[in-house]
Amino acid sequence: YQNHGIRTNICGTQETISEITPALLMRCHNAFYHPENMLLIVCGDVDVDKILAVVDSAMPSVEPRRAVLLEYPDEPKEILREKAEFHMDIARPKLCVGIKDISLPQTPKEQERRAIAINMLCDLYFGESTRFYEHLYSAGLISRDFSAYYESLRDCGHLLCGGATDAPEELLAKIREELARIVADPTASEADFERIKRVHYAEFIKDFDDTEEIAGALLDAVLEGTELFEAGSVILSIELSEIYDIARELLREDCLVHTVIYPTKGRSTDNA
Repeated sequence: YQNHGIRTNICGTQETISEITPALLMRCHNAFYHPENMLLIVCGDVDVDKILAVVDSAMPSVEPRRAVLLEYPDEPKEILREKAEFHMDIARPKLCVGIKDISLPQTPKEQERRAIAINMLCDLYFGESTRFYEHLYSAGLISRDFSAYYESLRDCGHLLCGGATDAPEELLAKIREELARIVADPTASEADFERIKRVHYAEFIKDFDDTEEIAGALLDAVLEGTELFEAGSVILSIELSEIYDIARELLREDCLVHTVIYPTKGRSTDNA
């Protein structure tokens, strides 16, 4: 990312942290830490009226929040750079391949559908049951921590793929080859896709066994503008042809970047 805030560590940098003053903290607190910005999610066998009464009694009497103007920089479709290398205190090198999604839908429901479909795509082409995964594992290029998944916010999204490896350059070449193969011919087994769809649906249902999972999912739905119970029907409605279309459009070589983290091995670095 060139301008998007996601490229900055959430904790900030040494420079930005050193610039924080008590006055700046109070400005941020007054602007954002306000009851109008708060969501309370309660899950369990509870008395709703009692919960509301407790909340009403605990909430302070406050003035309405002044409008806050939020400005977000425009993010170009082009990637910032193709590769980056770091040295950190790790035992084995780690490779991460990222693909910037430049075709983000405009509505929350469309974004949710795309995220679900792309995560199915990741399982279909890079999951543990695929020939590609088994080939890499048998060749000693990956360990069981290898994964591929998609994550997104309202205005950004990306596919991430990789893990620990003793041969990052060779693994990168294999991933590039597989991506090119998929784009040229994304054809996959209908049976494999249906199995993956059932797994995703089962995981959706399983989350309702845990009140904490329900609370988190409901909070995400409210914040993202989606409906908690609609995700199941979205999963079941996705077709294999939709996966093919996304694969051809998403897996672009010009949107691909990679990062390699090498063991420090005694060298001094401030990469972290």
